[in-house]
Amino acid sequence: MFTQSLAQDVRFGVRMLRKAPGFTTVATLTLALGIGAIATIFTAAYDFLLRPLPFSHSDRLVMVKRYNAKLAQSGWTDPPSFKY
Repeated sequence: MFTQSLAQDVRFGVRMLRKAPGFTTVATLTLALGIGAIATIFTAAYDFLLRPLPFSHSDRLVMVKRYNAKLAQSGWTDPPSFKY
């Protein structure tokens, strides 16, 4: 029952798309651009945010900054925060 209804709906949709080739072209191009944009965004997000770093023990990577007391007193930089 469900498959017959689905097949009938698909046939009806194809008939409607054949009647309006301009709409079909615009809809197809819109879908292609949307899928391409999503694939590009996902690839960039994976490369920059999700992929692990190419170092052994990359979870132990730290950042070292120089602390200048004179600049900190004048308000140019924030004092370092050491969190373990």
